[in-house]
Amino acid sequence: MNHPRIDVLVHSSGLYRDTFAFQLKSIDQAVRMVAELNESCENNYVRCNSLAMEAQLIEMGYNESQAEYLSRCRIFSEAPGNYDNGMEDAIAASDTWDNESKLADLFIINVILFLWKWYVGRKL
Repeated sequence: MNHPRIDVLVHSSGLYRDTFAFQLKSIDQAVRMVAELNESCENNYVRCNSLAMEAQLIEMGYNESQAEYLSRCRIFSEAPGNYDNGMEDAIAASDTWDNESKLADLFIINVILFLWKWYVGRKL
């Protein structure tokens, strides 16, 4: 391979989440497979980042199984039945917030659902 395996994060809209569940499951499986490859951090950013996140999660009190699983999650979306993350309205109400960190917080709060290979979602 002439270039490293790059790491990804997928933010799926609610419509894509519901319409392309098979494709999202395939992406999840691919990320998890790449994270398991015995390659150096120089050649496999997915593995490197997953191992670093796993160590941090264990430090935070997650057990090894939970930490391994969560460290490989790369697909995020709104909760089932939700098709909007609220950003459009928040941006339009720009006179109600002082800095962009409030927008970032809103985005993170509304997109905390992660998806995995059997298309089940849980909030962190």
